Amino acid sequence: MGFLKTLLKLLDHQDTSRPGRINPSARRVTIQMDSHELDFLEFMPHAKSTDGAYRLTWSGGHNNEPGRYVLSHRNIQLCSGNLVRPSEGQVAGNGTFILTDSTGGLTSRFYGFSSDGTQIVECAFRALPLNIGISESGNYAVVQLCNAPSKEDGGALVFFDLISGTIRWKRGLETGWADSYRFDDARRELGLSHSRFGVFRYSFENGEFLDSEKWDRKRIQYGSGYDILSVCRERFAKYFTGISSANVTELQDLVKEALDKRDIKDDDRAIAQALRLSGEIHEQARNFHEAIEQYEKALGVDEKVGVKLKLRRLRRELPD
Repeated sequence: MGFLKTLLKLLDHQDTSRPGRINPSARRVTIQMDSHELDFLEFMPHAKSTDGAYRLTWSGGHNNEPGRYVLSHRNIQLCSGNLVRPSEGQVAGNGTFILTDSTGGLTSRFYGFSSDGTQIVECAFRALPLNIGISESGNYAVVQLCNAPSKEDGGALVFFDLISGTIRWKRGLETGWADSYRFDDARRELGLSHSRFGVFRYSFENGEFLDSEKWDRKRIQYGSGYDILSVCRERFAKYFTGISSANVTELQDLVKEALDKRDIKDDDRAIAQALRLSGEIHEQARNFHEAIEQYEKALGVDEKVGVKLKLRRLRRELPD
């Protein structure tokens, strides 16, 4: 228990120049740790660099006490500091590390530090963090934010340049929340890894989505009926002002494929929406008889599908 007291003493540091404010900057301490101390740290939430040389350990605050964190390198404790309630951390191969801090309600902060405890970046968000990632070089990092009422922050992925300590871009993603992240510094690409669909690339520079065609193919190949309908709607929106017969065939094939999926077959609302979409595709291509047929089928499945006015107008405009 001697180490525990030592650890708490080292970490229990606040900025006395600003009463009531927890000091987010780490302090360099460089202390040799023995095997018992290392075993203790293993039981606390922690993250390691790829080669295992650096270890970032943290604990959440409780009983009105601040949370704490420690960075160590090969049994040498390098720096430590306090946050309100650190929730997740990661450390790069050069010891640069990142932490998220849940500051209360639907607010949070993201921090980046160099290996000597110098703060690189601090950013406040009106959403809670879902997950984070840092490049092996320690030059770049991301935080995925959860959905929240904030239009600016809710559901956004935020990409940080840790060299300059700035946000490079923030955006919602076509591919949704990733399971993990891959940083390719040479190609300057961020890969979002999804267990169902694979890895999809975004540009370091501006967050441009580089794999839109691959994303569509994977959703059609491995996705649910709902995924396929989403692809169909997105493509229909692109073709809307100049739809060709080939486009119609492509889109109708997607609707049929979606309707054949097991998850759609027991969902009357989804079936009705798919039939409505089929009707809208035909209507845009001026295939009015086919559009009427699909709208009638949709209405037969769900009276609230929203096609009654469309049907009335088409029937009125078509010759007997």
